[in-house]
Amino acid sequence: MANILRTRAESIAKAEPLKLVVHNTPTTDPDTLALIHDLRVHKIELEMQNDSLQVSQVRLQASEERYFKLYNLAPVGYCTLNSQGIVLHANLTTTLLLGINQPNLYQVSLATFFTEEDKDDFYRFCHKICQDKIDINAPLVRVMKMHNGVGSVFWANIVGAYAESDNKDAEIRLVLTNVTEHQNDVEEIRRLAFFDHLTGLPNRRLLVDRLDHALMTAERTGRFAALMFLDLDHFKILNDTLGHSMGDLLLQAVATRLESSLREGDSLARLGGDEFVILLENLDACGRVAATQTEMVANKILAQLNEEYHLHETDYHISASLGIVMFTKGHSSVDELLKNTDVAMYQAKQAGRNTVRFYDPKMQAAVEQRNRLEKELRQGMVEKQFVLYYQVQTDIEGEVVGAEALVRWHHPQRGLLLPAKFITLSEETHVILGLGQWVLEEACTQLTTWSKHPQMKHWSLAVNVSALQFAQENFVDTVVKALRDSGATPELLKLELTESMLIHDVAGLIDKMRAIRSLGIGFSLDDFGTGYSSLSYLKRLPLDQLKIDQSFVREVTSDENDAVICQTIVALGHNLGLNVIAEGVENVAQYQFLLSVGCDHFQGNYFSCPVKSELLPVQLLPIQRPYNHS
Repeated sequence: MANILRTRAESIAKAEPLKLVVHNTPTTDPDTLALIHDLRVHKIELEMQNDSLQVSQVRLQASEERYFKLYNLAPVGYCTLNSQGIVLHANLTTTLLLGINQPNLYQVSLATFFTEEDKDDFYRFCHKICQDKIDINAPLVRVMKMHNGVGSVFWANIVGAYAESDNKDAEIRLVLTNVTEHQNDVEEIRRLAFFDHLTGLPNRRLLVDRLDHALMTAERTGRFAALMFLDLDHFKILNDTLGHSMGDLLLQAVATRLESSLREGDSLARLGGDEFVILLENLDACGRVAATQTEMVANKILAQLNEEYHLHETDYHISASLGIVMFTKGHSSVDELLKNTDVAMYQAKQAGRNTVRFYDPKMQAAVEQRNRLEKELRQGMVEKQFVLYYQVQTDIEGEVVGAEALVRWHHPQRGLLLPAKFITLSEETHVILGLGQWVLEEACTQLTTWSKHPQMKHWSLAVNVSALQFAQENFVDTVVKALRDSGATPELLKLELTESMLIHDVAGLIDKMRAIRSLGIGFSLDDFGTGYSSLSYLKRLPLDQLKIDQSFVREVTSDENDAVICQTIVALGHNLGLNVIAEGVENVAQYQFLLSVGCDHFQGNYFSCPVKSELLPVQLLPIQRPYNHS
């Protein structure tokens, strides 16, 4: 550059020759002229340098202004801290992020803008940068929570690197970016991936992760942990009768109660449907003590769930069955634990529900048998393996006035199966819908056949209807169709409803009953006294008959309480204008007592066992005729 300026100065000097006059005489001395020329060239060169410097200064100032604007208006925050985290410099974006003016930000510790849970992380972040002299080409990156001057919290992506000042002092250069929206998206994706959308509880994926951790903890500490599998009893009935929206409300309420029942540090997850899993960790190292601790939590859970639920304007009761597996050091895998708790839960179901069962390896065979039975049950419907048996019903004179239709399953390998072996499973698998409809249609056809027999044409026929079947929107239509297709007399058909149906949508139940009753069909309330019916509901139901459950009849002559219950049910029925029938009458003593308290009709093996239609006793033989109460 200097050579270029020199050359240009020489050119300018030559273009304008200098005439030097001393004492009015031109100077022609070559040395003098050369010296003067050099001085002149040097002067021109200095002037050109000055002009160049001025231009460079203008350009530098413009460049600095552009840099300042870019630095301040960059979409990310830039700031420089000393080794103690004090702000030395910051751009405008940083001050906007933090909600503070630049002068007020300087000489302030940046840590004051981090939330309490992330403040220590920020100190460690700065310490690592200075200690390891993190290079700008491989900066340290963290995402932490910060807050601004007005208290709003945001997620910040922080990129940090080591630098030195002109005085060789350690400095930290940071780039801050507000990534709240992105982080919220990440959190939402995580929530969708690991949490149940309805209850907000962890789902199976997160549960498996926690179980893995629990197994490692048990291996390390030798202390017991427990895994509980909880399934609500008869939840499908709620969904089918009141709708899925009410079912969702109940699941949310159950989740809330479960959370309140657990200890701090316990885990709760929803697997789907009405299935929940509870993980109890850090129990006692002694198996017996740990089991006792677990059982106490389990019983507390059942007690909480048994309390009444208020779902909009509907009061509802529900129970749960709970299976438990204990595990400690050297125990099985996550999959094995989940499988075993499932088995234990089914053991609780088979024990009568609303109870707790610890895992018993023998139950595995029972579960596998249940699965096989379900497949065979569906196949049985396809292959028409079901038949109807009938048990007669008599009046106080011992005359047959009707019968009850009782379904039986002719199992290809296991022989004739009673309802106790398959009805519950058919309800749980919804096979009861098809089976119940078949029973109704077959019963109506049987009524038509009896109508052609002079001694049977006035018999009534009682048919059991499941809650699930009755809850179907088209149930009334299916009854009408069965009557129309068979030609049966509606007044001789009697539908038996169970008392447990009264805990659901009573108003809807009454509407359907009235629609069916308008056809001439009667109603009997089965198993009366064993359920949860309210007398206020009972008086509203369009019933014709109450049926005393056989559990009260069985010891009516030896148990004073059963005797009082039977007498009370008869009196209640008569006061409500209802006929009363007792089932399970096995001997003359039971029959005599029931007659003495005014019972109207009777059913049981004392009169006739359930038989096929062609074997029904049209008229009871004298040896079978019951005691003449007159």
